[in-house]
Amino acid sequence: MAAFTLREVFHAPVFRLLVALSLLLNLAGLVIAKLFLLETIKVLGDILWLGNGLLLMMYTLFLGCTLFGRDLGEYVVHFFVPAMSREAYFAGRLLGLACGLLLLLSLQAFEGMAALALHRADAPPVPLTHAISMAAPWLLFLLALLWGLAALGILAFVCSWATAQAEMLTFSAAFLVLFAWTPEVLSFLQNPDVASQTPAIVQSLLKALGWIMPAVTPGDLALAIVHAIPLNAGDWLATGATSVGVSLITLVLGFLLLKRRPL
Repeated sequence: MAAFTLREVFHAPVFRLLVALSLLLNLAGLVIAKLFLLETIKVLGDILWLGNGLLLMMYTLFLGCTLFGRDLGEYVVHFFVPAMSREAYFAGRLLGLACGLLLLLSLQAFEGMAALALHRADAPPVPLTHAISMAAPWLLFLLALLWGLAALGILAFVCSWATAQAEMLTFSAAFLVLFAWTPEVLSFLQNPDVASQTPAIVQSLLKALGWIMPAVTPGDLALAIVHAIPLNAGDWLATGATSVGVSLITLVLGFLLLKRRPL
């Protein structure tokens, strides 16, 4: 099922569009970076991170929801279930989608490294231009991959109970936005100026959530990578643990709900 899913992903027009979009984003990054007089390479890095997030979101919503929406919403799953268990079907679909996402993000990292090399070769040799390591695209790839694990878990959870493709698309997008913005909102609400005007009950809730969510958000990590700020291994571990934790919880819930879902 995983190989069959990966074959479907490769033949999907959306996947080809995402591959073309990846190339266009890196070319656009090179062009836009030339418009800035200072810190041009940081502008290129920001666009690389934006491209990773955009590709991840579009892949999860437009490819993942399309496959599960067709299988579960239009009952195509009946062709697979007699030959395998529901768990094997679900795991195969998710594994195939994960492999496709891995290849797409790897392509984006290779293109980003090429764009970075081209920009360095054409830019004047000043410290700002050469501050960022050539490994930056791969660090952004690793960060996007951690987000991808959580995104696929959220997709599995939503598609295990949603009844149609439109419903899967809507709720998956809502949960993905919630997952992406929760650390940023928590960071803002825990600001001393904001916290001083927050009710005590809300402050207690925020402190409890603060124990679960990492103090440094993925956006902060991406900013540090792009702007050549030294990274702490603990921040990577906290972000990775959060993404893996969200992925495991949502995957387990998805498998349990699918097992009890009438097909």
